[in-house]
Amino acid sequence: MSPNYVGLYNELLIQLGWIIFFSVAFPTASLLLIGTGVGRMFVELQGMSLYKKRNDPVSVVDIGIYMDLLNIVSDIGIVICIYFVIFSSKVFSEDWLSSNSINKYVLAIGILHVLFFIKYTLADVIPDEPSWITQDRLNQANRVE
Repeated sequence: MSPNYVGLYNELLIQLGWIIFFSVAFPTASLLLIGTGVGRMFVELQGMSLYKKRNDPVSVVDIGIYMDLLNIVSDIGIVICIYFVIFSSKVFSEDWLSSNSINKYVLAIGILHVLFFIKYTLADVIPDEPSWITQDRLNQANRVE
């Protein structure tokens, strides 16, 4: 990965953390962050199309360690949001849950297991790239220049 993109991926990782961790406490801030991100993207794309010359395309395999970091942040966000919902929602304050807090922990752990099972099953089932892209990449690697 080019070192020029490290700052951009750091910024995206921080924005994802803000959206995941604080959306439960202050949802408006997350919506504003998403809106400013879309606005910034529009301004940057306009600037690139008007003032920068077109670069030669370079193929990149993946984003490196940042995909693992994004997965870790999203996993932590899932855990935090589930515990916020279960321990602060009035829906889960019924008699069988409010009598013993262990029941809430068991419910939270059960929901977390189901969500993580769905997340990682979908990650395994859905390919990272379509087969035609993989085939094209192999053809380009074997092509004689």
